[in-house]
Amino acid sequence: MNRVVSQLMLTAPDQLLRHTVLEISENGRVSQLISLNDMKSETAATIFRDGIISAGIVSLKLRAYDFQQMPDQFLYIDITNCIPEKIDLQNRILILDAHTENPTEFSLHLHKASNSLSDINVADIIAATCYMPALLCNFNNEIRPGNSINAIIWENCNLPDKKLTSNVSIANLY
Repeated sequence: MNRVVSQLMLTAPDQLLRHTVLEISENGRVSQLISLNDMKSETAATIFRDGIISAGIVSLKLRAYDFQQMPDQFLYIDITNCIPEKIDLQNRILILDAHTENPTEFSLHLHKASNSLSDINVADIIAATCYMPALLCNFNNEIRPGNSINAIIWENCNLPDKKLTSNVSIANLY
């Protein structure tokens, strides 16, 4: 088992945890989430990372999603092609896709779209990349005990302002 803690952990589209250890097996199964607030000492063999931990990236294109079935409340943006200068959500839920689920490749496309995404909260960007596409594909990508996930780390984010930076990078957690 690996234990990792970071500054923030987005375990679901609307659940941002602080001071929490993610315990995960080598095959990606989450065994437990441990609150550091309740502990008197730090857990042994814990790796500390600087960034936001989330579940893995989900690409609707790669998963052959039927876009004609997409509910109207979603705004799908393909960041490999024409990226709008400004994104106006108009109370819709954002979905970002780069035709890849590889964090390194996704980072390259995210850099190109960073100006367009500058006004959007980083938690909403992560949800648009990892959790909302999974919801549309009918699988649970939440970080919770029993789930198998491909945990990733979002580094070089502006955490005080909860925004992306131009040098954000995404990598596998292990």
